[in-house]
Amino acid sequence: MRQIAAIIATLLALSTTATWGTENLCEQVRSWPVPRRLFANPDQGKSDQQLLRAEKGKRISVLPDDQHRPSDGGGYFAAEPGNRLRLSTGRDEDVILSVPEFAHRPLAARWINPKLLYLEIWFNPHDGAYWIYDAESEKVLIHELQNDGTDAWQQCHSSQKSEPSK
Repeated sequence: MRQIAAIIATLLALSTTATWGTENLCEQVRSWPVPRRLFANPDQGKSDQQLLRAEKGKRISVLPDDQHRPSDGGGYFAAEPGNRLRLSTGRDEDVILSVPEFAHRPLAARWINPKLLYLEIWFNPHDGAYWIYDAESEKVLIHELQNDGTDAWQQCHSSQKSEPSK
């Protein structure tokens, strides 16, 4: 639960940061015709504090219709119940990727190329996280928290309407 609070606090801080470079964040956001995603690096703590869990599992066969393969390459992933993805690269064991803390939320995945897998989960309608996972080396290359930017966009656009015109 502390991890969820830390994630939300980070994303809220991102959406209310007073400056972004040399410009006020709201000045920048007001120039956007629609909300844009905002990203934050999570605390790089111990591996057991990471949201994404990667476990080795016994290799099992999956029906071809359930396999999601890259356009070129021998690996595949298949969805399992409870936001679990079974990643098979032809080795003796499969890798099971999951976000146990948010097992009630779907873990979406798609291949970037035959080696890299993009994983994404949304904690609520506005806040989520994504990972880029290297299937060959079996490790996370990139992990960021994300916010859809709607709250910051609405806040900045509504504050513009309440400001007196110059």
